[in-house]
Amino acid sequence: MASHEILGGKVQLYRRTNKIWHCSASVGGVQHRASTKEEDLELAKEAAVFAPVVWTNIFYPNVLGLIGDFISGPVGDLLGKGIRDIRVPIGSPGFRHLDYWKHPKSGGPAIRALRRALNFKGHTEAVLWGNQVNAELVEADLLAPRITQASQAHNDEGAIAQSHR
Repeated sequence: MASHEILGGKVQLYRRTNKIWHCSASVGGVQHRASTKEEDLELAKEAAVFAPVVWTNIFYPNVLGLIGDFISGPVGDLLGKGIRDIRVPIGSPGFRHLDYWKHPKSGGPAIRALRRALNFKGHTEAVLWGNQVNAELVEADLLAPRITQASQAHNDEGAIAQSHR
């Protein structure tokens, strides 16, 4: 098996029996693997740089291209497991592309999702996303307004109980 390391060994490239290069990287103690979809090593190195990227995609769905946000949408199915798609409810009819960060003090669904995605306090994924932690699509309107110590303790107990199954 041919292999190479990039980014000081943080990302590994390898090719098994086929011609396609794959990459792996460890992020937060979790090993991530993906195909670069490239046969050429130099192109594979460029693609592999993004292997450790984990991003949160917050979006309003669209209806008929007129209501919601026709510019955004879910991308996890297209771009891989490193993306957490979060759907924000449309609310009243209208174009919503400029509404994501309106009224930050009121803490609407988009703001709650953004605060969790930034995770400045270093909470675990289970604490941040609660019972939606493994969902392919997180519903922002179902997120609690605040993460409290009680919700953290509840989620920690659930994670412990789940790990003993």
